[in-house]
Amino acid sequence: MVIVHSGSSDECKSQAAILQDEFYEPYHDLGLSIVLIIFEDDGGARDWGSVLDYSYAYKQHFGLSFKVLADPNHDKTGIYHEDVPLTMLLDENLVIQFRQEGSIPDTPRLKQYIEDLLN
Repeated sequence: MVIVHSGSSDECKSQAAILQDEFYEPYHDLGLSIVLIIFEDDGGARDWGSVLDYSYAYKQHFGLSFKVLADPNHDKTGIYHEDVPLTMLLDENLVIQFRQEGSIPDTPRLKQYIEDLLN
């Protein structure tokens, strides 16, 4: 699962609060990997130092044990979406099987997609 967040988005923070318990912990041992990418801090700064520091603090604050990466200036992820959060579920061939942007995906629906891909 690849997720793109902005530090200034309350919707992203709401999603971050459930990722560890609802998705990573129950599905990691079954094969799910999560990568969360942050492109700006909570004040909208996009420089390397601000985004890197914020990404580290975000990971600690939400107790995330999966990878949290920084994409300052939105260079790498900006072409994939117009709104956040962006949630994409990829299969073993890295083909996108589920994509939603601008809102948090419905948890039972996303879990069903995950279970279908892992089986």
